Amino acid sequence: MARKNNATPVRLSEQQLVDCTLTNNEFNRNEFGKTYGLWGCDGGWMNYAWRFQKEQGVMTDASYPYTSGGTGKET
Repeated sequence: MARKNNATPVRLSEQQLVDCTLTNNEFNRNEFGKTYGLWGCDGGWMNYAWRFQKEQGVMTDASYPYTSGGTGKET
């Protein structure tokens, strides 16, 4: 997209997908009215992630940075 539009690339948030698409997560069920059938760092299907982004929007990495599951620190 950036190359096509001669713009600077925007890094999208992986962490948003990891946190917000977890199946069997009561917070997500309450927040979104459903779960999206993904398992965070344990995997999932791209089409489910794309559905989440289409319905809920996409955040940038700058506004929702990746946090290491091992250290808990932003990378």
